[in-house]
Amino acid sequence: MSVSLYPRRWGGYSERPHCWYCDDPVSVIRNCANCMTAIYCDKQCQRDDWHRKDGHKLKCKKIVERKKIDEELSKKPSLSSDDQLLIDKLFSETISRRTPEQNKESIKRIMREWESLNPFTEDDLLYPLGIPRP
Repeated sequence: MSVSLYPRRWGGYSERPHCWYCDDPVSVIRNCANCMTAIYCDKQCQRDDWHRKDGHKLKCKKIVERKKIDEELSKKPSLSSDDQLLIDKLFSETISRRTPEQNKESIKRIMREWESLNPFTEDDLLYPLGIPRP
């Protein structure tokens, strides 16, 4: 039997939904139409929370942006079998009893091998989704 968990305004989760404004338990869930995360017991609590100084209006846009990023990242392909083999090789060669200098050379050699097979650039891996470099 699975248990549904609902996000709480101040962090964490609970088994019962609670209003993000008044923190009362909610019997009929009314979510924010934009982010679909915030839960309210009625329209008045939603309105009041939106206009409060530290209210949901400040967090809503960030929640939506985070959901879009998570969705894009979930579409990215997982490691190919070639990549996984190279990673396994990297660990097996470096964990063995070698000097740090030998390990450094092994890592460089394996990374050169991987780069020759991998179509992605370092920027693709470090800065996905076109996020600009700092």
